[in-house]
Amino acid sequence: MNKVLPWIKSNVTIVVFALLIVAALILGPILSGKWNASVRGEAEERAKKLSLLDSLERTTVNLNVPGKAPVTLTTVVNPYLLREYERLTAELRADATAVRELAVTHNRKGRGALIPRIFPEMPPSERDTLPNEMYQTTLRAYRELLVDLRAGMPPAADAVRTSLESREEQYIFNTLRKQARKDLDANELKDLTEELSRARLALYGEAARNLSFYCPFEVMPLPSGVSAAAATPAQMFEWQWTYWIVDDVLRALAEANAASNGEQNSVVSSPVKRVHTFRVIDGLKAAAGGGGSGGGGGGGGGGLLGGGVPGRRGGAAVDAPVAEGDGGAMADGGQVVGGEPIDPAMESPRDFTRTFTGRVTNGLYDVRYVEVGMVVAAERLPVILNALARRNFITVVDLQVRPADAFAAAADGFIYGSEPVIDVTLTLESVWLREWTAPLMPLSVRQELKIASPTVGSPGAVPLEGGST
Repeated sequence: MNKVLPWIKSNVTIVVFALLIVAALILGPILSGKWNASVRGEAEERAKKLSLLDSLERTTVNLNVPGKAPVTLTTVVNPYLLREYERLTAELRADATAVRELAVTHNRKGRGALIPRIFPEMPPSERDTLPNEMYQTTLRAYRELLVDLRAGMPPAADAVRTSLESREEQYIFNTLRKQARKDLDANELKDLTEELSRARLALYGEAARNLSFYCPFEVMPLPSGVSAAAATPAQMFEWQWTYWIVDDVLRALAEANAASNGEQNSVVSSPVKRVHTFRVIDGLKAAAGGGGSGGGGGGGGGGLLGGGVPGRRGGAAVDAPVAEGDGGAMADGGQVVGGEPIDPAMESPRDFTRTFTGRVTNGLYDVRYVEVGMVVAAERLPVILNALARRNFITVVDLQVRPADAFAAAADGFIYGSEPVIDVTLTLESVWLREWTAPLMPLSVRQELKIASPTVGSPGAVPLEGGST
């Protein structure tokens, strides 16, 4: 023992390493098992987390994008994605709202009723006087519209005759130095005839230079005066609506002429020479009967919710889809119940059996059809069609072309100029957004069109401005 201790002291390093080797041989297997279990557990935990991350990377989400079909994609749902989605949808929603507001503004063009207090409901104290006032105001509005657009007719036959008689007297007395026609010889009679022909053409030419296009007051779809004093609210609203349609079409034609020749255009230099027919094809059933549209334009059709097929010659009757409901009645708070509310986000149905556009009256807008007959410069017909499309939501759904005789027209006082002319008949489809027209509609009209919309003064109603256009 005495020898061992000194040896251990002198060989401490060897002894320590020897003890470590023995300890390793004994403790190694024990510690190894415990470490393996710990590593295995940690690895499994990490695998679970990786699996969770992998599943997050493959999360399927459906994104509802305003104005578009829902988008399905696989991505990582995180705060950045959610923020970007909210930002994008807010921008798209704002864009859609701006487009809708522009569409309504473009369609309405600042228009109100000719007599604002009539629509949607007349004051009870004026029900005996307002129908006749509306009739007179509508006729005056058509006259003022034609004057504003520089549309009119050649001088009347009586005025031409009076002017030529005066010119004849002057020519015989001042130029031929004779007292009367009976004093003229054959050559002098020939000279007189030529002079009167030149004077007649000068009268017609002067009138043509002062007009943008020919259009008589009588061809307008004027309200009938037979029972104007007893006109119903629906009939008066039809007068108003028809006037809006005519205003759009005639202003588009005037704009086509102005765009070609400037503000001081004349018939002889304009693409639109003459409007000789203006007919409303469809109309409100509630407005049928006395007090409806008459005059030179006439009216007809089977109502806005169905009827003949405009723009298709000989077409059969086709019913347009209509909203469900019984037409409704007035409820408390000024709400018309029944039918569909006016929802700008609703889907508009299409019916391509009626026209190539497929547009039909629905809960968002009404479709009106008119037929316009014109004499136009043949080569500049596209200018006219483009002007109609720019003016409002107007589409040409049918076009018929016939030859026009400029010489025969000149004999009647219509001077068209040197361009070849044609006679065209256009069937026009115009769209009217209910967002601004419905608050003006009388109850009977909203019932016919099955509209559930706020009336004036109720929440959500569109404010009514005055104005005659």
